[in-house]
Amino acid sequence: MKLTTALLLTFCFQISAKTYSQRITLSVHNRELRTVFKEIEKQSGYAFFYKTELLQNTGRVSLSLKNVPLEDAMERCLKNQPIDYSIVDQTIVLKPRKEVRIIETPKDIRMIIRGKVTGTDNKPLVGVTVLVKATRQGTATDAEGAFSINAAKEDVLVVSYIGFNTKEVPVGNQTDFTIVLTEGNTTLNEVAVIGYGTQSRKNLTSAITTIKPEDLNRGAITDVGQLLQGKVPGLNITANGDPNQPAAVILRGISTINSSQGPFYVIDGILGADIATVAPDDIATIDVLKDAAATAIYGNRAANGVIIITTRRGKKGQTQVAYSGYVGLEKVSNKLDMMDAGQLKAFLGQNNIGLSPADDQGANTDWQSAIQKKQAISTNHNLSFNSATEHTNYNASINYADKQGILLNSSLKRLIARFAVEQYALNDKLKFSLTVANSNSVSSDIPFRNTVLLQATQYLPTAPVQNADGTYYENMNHTDYYNPVAMINNSQMNTQTNNLTGNFNTQVKLPFGFSYDLNLSYLNTSTLGGTYYNKYFTSHYNNMYDNPEPNLGYHTQQSFGTNGQATRSSYKNTSKILETFLTWNGTFGEHTINAVVGYSWQNYVIGEGFQVTTSNLPVDNIGYNNLALSNPYGISGFQIGFGADGIYQERRLISDFGRFNYNYKNKYLLQGSIRRDGSSVFGANNQWGYFPSVGAAWRISQENFMANQKLFNDLKLRVSYGVTGNATGFGAFTTQFLSGSLGTYYYNGVLTSALGPTQAANPDLKWERTSTSNLGIDFTILSVDRVSSAVEASYFSRKI
Repeated sequence: MKLTTALLLTFCFQISAKTYSQRITLSVHNRELRTVFKEIEKQSGYAFFYKTELLQNTGRVSLSLKNVPLEDAMERCLKNQPIDYSIVDQTIVLKPRKEVRIIETPKDIRMIIRGKVTGTDNKPLVGVTVLVKATRQGTATDAEGAFSINAAKEDVLVVSYIGFNTKEVPVGNQTDFTIVLTEGNTTLNEVAVIGYGTQSRKNLTSAITTIKPEDLNRGAITDVGQLLQGKVPGLNITANGDPNQPAAVILRGISTINSSQGPFYVIDGILGADIATVAPDDIATIDVLKDAAATAIYGNRAANGVIIITTRRGKKGQTQVAYSGYVGLEKVSNKLDMMDAGQLKAFLGQNNIGLSPADDQGANTDWQSAIQKKQAISTNHNLSFNSATEHTNYNASINYADKQGILLNSSLKRLIARFAVEQYALNDKLKFSLTVANSNSVSSDIPFRNTVLLQATQYLPTAPVQNADGTYYENMNHTDYYNPVAMINNSQMNTQTNNLTGNFNTQVKLPFGFSYDLNLSYLNTSTLGGTYYNKYFTSHYNNMYDNPEPNLGYHTQQSFGTNGQATRSSYKNTSKILETFLTWNGTFGEHTINAVVGYSWQNYVIGEGFQVTTSNLPVDNIGYNNLALSNPYGISGFQIGFGADGIYQERRLISDFGRFNYNYKNKYLLQGSIRRDGSSVFGANNQWGYFPSVGAAWRISQENFMANQKLFNDLKLRVSYGVTGNATGFGAFTTQFLSGSLGTYYYNGVLTSALGPTQAANPDLKWERTSTSNLGIDFTILSVDRVSSAVEASYFSRKI
């Protein structure tokens, strides 16, 4: 910790820098020069220096300029005026124009050039960079693919876009262009995000898949898992129609025995961030780290793989405002094949069995359809703003999603706001970045949902949903036999979840190829839950058995109070993270080295809050909103519930990590990493774990004997081995000596509570470790039309 303090003291210093904009937007008509100069001062930050009498013989000006360089704005302002100018630092000095005028040649005349950029499919491309070659003047296409820029006829426009071949277009005498970009082979030059850095894909020694926004699934989707469904080899994603259950994401099969199989998420450098804070339209790239050589740098949280999400940033050029919206319609495509009333009666009649009058009410009910909506409509709306200047870029977005569940009374509404800004200073040697995101979700769910689904398959089709008088039909002569529609409509379960994440990063570029990063992150998740069972529910379904998820427990009997039962809960989880690391990049002839060494500190507090369950409410319509009106003491034997014990926990994780990459001639590649994790959840004798990895790759296509072949554009063989760990699934009290209630006993004729040991200490509990070996081959085949296709094949072996 002393080393960390020293690093913080060394690099935490104050910097004040003033940035100047060199692009001007003006629209004036018949105005004095003095007024125009004030507006230029306001926009650029430059000051004017001149004698007052210099403006006496000047004329009024009319201008319409949009995002033009300062020099162009001055030339247009002073055209046909007896004044010239020069720029000294941030001062514009005005002076009398010389008598000998330089006659303008056509080369000096700039025109407004307009155009549209599309792909080969004639669809507009948004955010394409259009630059005037050999200058710093540029812009970007809007949502329609259109652009406008000032250029002379001798200039050349350079049009570039990620994933497409760059195109140079001479201006000439043309002022309106339609530019078509063709897709290019950029796979080898793409950059993959790895732990604490980036690396060219062609030099990777591990299994990493990068997904771009255009490759993600589209629609009214609220879950990142569904965006990736079918997009990444080895990534199994299962989603159902419940909007409140995220998709189950499993990478390369089972990898741990003590926790969920879901991967570890890193969002904009925030470790363990909730994917509910990311709107699909905010995603710039998703990198899936699949083998241990790639994930071992994250140590104990990487056993199930790592998914790194990078969100969009502002692009240099004009401010962009974008809107996207989706509407989705869901219907049940397949149901269990069940008998209807006629088929059931025919079957029973053939076997000389009859229904009782209470069971045969003359109805023909499809109970699966009765608990479902005919269709579920979902919408998603995203509005974003982004822009960038010479030293600053920002992106802001707001997303609203409304996803209706296919079951009655189930839905999810979510609002996500995100803001990201980057500021450069000291000749871009220093970068500050700030990202703040907040997600607010309101979910409506069904209490005992699995029991409802079970009853929908067990309830006889001859029974109606409601009686003739409008009351719900019930036949209490059968055990564990409940009307599933009545269960849904006489209970409610609502949860409000707020996720706040913030990340501040400082990066300093130092001499000799070094750079230093300091990351500070904060995560706060708060939930406010409410569940209510009305008088009908508590009187008809008391002592029912639940139906838990498979492998999550046993059927347990549920007891309710009288005259309704309400539960209210409020909990908060917080995580504070500090990460600091030093990176070095060095090149010695044909040898390239990249090294990273760092320190990480995390503190978790979970379950901070309370829960209370009460009963005997005067009326049903107050639900769980006014527990003070309840009278639980009026029910004999009922006890107010405060939830399970041991919910509040505080855990700490401290880590040191390092990685080394060696590259010789872009042909022979070697990578090694190690992470040392210390977790407070393990026994005192085994709190520290070590997680190493090593990987090597051979780019066969770079060998001389491959020079004349035409099949492969790139061919690489790679092998890796790594060890990852797992600290999830272990609580703060797992290894502790605990005491608790052991029932009651009689002492001197008085019934007395007994307390004693309920859990023995386990100082030898150690880390769960997962080792993975991986052998893979990556190749890119160049087809006849010069378009390449990249293929990845891997074989892996895992030991837990």
